[in-house]
Amino acid sequence: MQDLAPLSNPVQVQVANGQVLSCTQFIHSTVWSVQGLQFKYDIKVLPLSSYDMILGLDWLESHSSMQVHWAHKWLKIPYEGTIVQRHGLLSSIPEGSIIQLCATDTSDAVPPDTWTPEIKQLLLDFDVLFQQPS
Repeated sequence: MQDLAPLSNPVQVQVANGQVLSCTQFIHSTVWSVQGLQFKYDIKVLPLSSYDMILGLDWLESHSSMQVHWAHKWLKIPYEGTIVQRHGLLSSIPEGSIIQLCATDTSDAVPPDTWTPEIKQLLLDFDVLFQQPS
């Protein structure tokens, strides 16, 4: 991790729960990435308990103008001379989505007693992936 440096002008920041936190330090030219996009920015440090990072108004302003669709959880921002769109996690499938569902026929499956030790170990290591859906 890069070294913390003192802010020349400390700032008070009101967070979502209404609490006011004092920001007195920053990390210069921090490189971070999200969904394949890489950014380099001075990051102000706050004692946050539930988040790794929150994009502040200064960063949002530097990537204006942007479009955000809160219900569909996407945003479009200028990035390296073009506009890119990134998606958040959806709690439900948006209307108009195309979904493909495949069924698997297991009637001709290889019996477990003929599996190689490597296959058995792989299935043990990733057993959560092979559980019956609920």
